[in-house]
Amino acid sequence: MQTLCYIIGMKKQNYITAARASLKMTQKEFAEAAGVSHPTIVALEGGTRKPSVAVIEKVERLLRGHGLIGAPWTPDEADLLYRYRQLSSDNKTHVLGVVRGLTNV
Repeated sequence: MQTLCYIIGMKKQNYITAARASLKMTQKEFAEAAGVSHPTIVALEGGTRKPSVAVIEKVERLLRGHGLIGAPWTPDEADLLYRYRQLSSDNKTHVLGVVRGLTNV
């Protein structure tokens, strides 16, 4: 729970939005899967509400079940993954080429 609490508190990276997008779920689908209300997810993603411990535990359970918690991702890495998944196939290929060139891999 400590990891998710830390990430939810981040202002620039919205881990719930990134995680939800990677699961290809709408806010409503994500809320139902987590066992919380749709307005709760809307408020968390919009930054207008801080989550209760119960909500954090439910969201964490969902994310852990899909392998999105427990992975050694920093908030910046989660943000990069979220943005990468929004790219077209051609742009993904281009980005991978750039990154491989930067890392000599």
